[in-house]
Amino acid sequence: MEMLENPVIRSFLAKKYSPSNALKKPAKSGPMTYVVAKEFTKEIIEKILHFEITTTIEFEHNPESAFKCSTAGDKIFIFPGIYQCDTLGWIESDISVEGVGENADIVLEATGNSEVFLNIWTEKFEIKNITLKAKHKLFSNIIIHHGEAEFKNCIMDSNGAKRGLLLLGGAEAIVENSTISNSCKDGVQMRSSSTLTMKSSKVVFSKRHGIQIDAECGLSPDSFTTINLTNSQISNNGRYGIFLHNVPIAEISLQRPSGDFNVLGLFPWLKHEVKDTFMEHNQGNGIGISTSCQNNANLLSESTFQISPQSTKPENLDYSALSDLLSDINLSYENHESN
Repeated sequence: MEMLENPVIRSFLAKKYSPSNALKKPAKSGPMTYVVAKEFTKEIIEKILHFEITTTIEFEHNPESAFKCSTAGDKIFIFPGIYQCDTLGWIESDISVEGVGENADIVLEATGNSEVFLNIWTEKFEIKNITLKAKHKLFSNIIIHHGEAEFKNCIMDSNGAKRGLLLLGGAEAIVENSTISNSCKDGVQMRSSSTLTMKSSKVVFSKRHGIQIDAECGLSPDSFTTINLTNSQISNNGRYGIFLHNVPIAEISLQRPSGDFNVLGLFPWLKHEVKDTFMEHNQGNGIGISTSCQNNANLLSESTFQISPQSTKPENLDYSALSDLLSDINLSYENHESN
């Protein structure tokens, strides 16, 4: 029952026991290039002739079949159009996907009832110049289960899905010149030991947090969650720009925070680097922190902290100074929210 109630595991089980593999085309002798277009006009054919393609070309009218048939080394080129896809399935091979044109003109739109629009489980996946538009109430627009996924010049429109981009433990996302928007919960959710790198990108218009980072009690000293933000923007989200969830409260007593992003330095399990990045117009000022760990009955639990952006002088503290610290950082009691 626990497996069936967990949307991530349920999605995995559906994939493992579905007949999708039987629908794949016969084994190929080498890498393929898939060209996807609504109609193959003379203009499109002329553009294809200018591509440096040395592999066999397969023509498709919908990207869904290209995604599901691709194997390691394949490339997918998608021409402008709005493509309705039941689901993009599971990416298990190292492939690259490129939109030929502006990302706003190349839309892959979810129409099915699967929990996730795109599941990624491969060492290296690249996609650029594409809009991935989810469906209302999906568990997530995109989940990276394993490996590294790189999004360049993409629009990840959750369209009311609960999450825009979910990184599971050990997964890595590189988001460049892209926008993640319109989640009914979090724009990006990072599980423990995942890595997010954002360059010249935006996380906007999530109803809850822009980026939620999940901590765990009792992490290994060698286990890190990593976030690197460069020239990016986290704005117009319903609550906090960045929210640290399930943090052991003992860590809050390490030292006084100084500024919005400096508070990230309080946590030894979180590696971060922030350059030319700002948060604005989020309903929750500063960075939110919650704890649900019960390591010490005398410590507060199920609380949320709002870190004031005003700079204060760092000072080492011990547990006896915890109450003073909580007053300084504007403690506010809120109901604990589940994932």
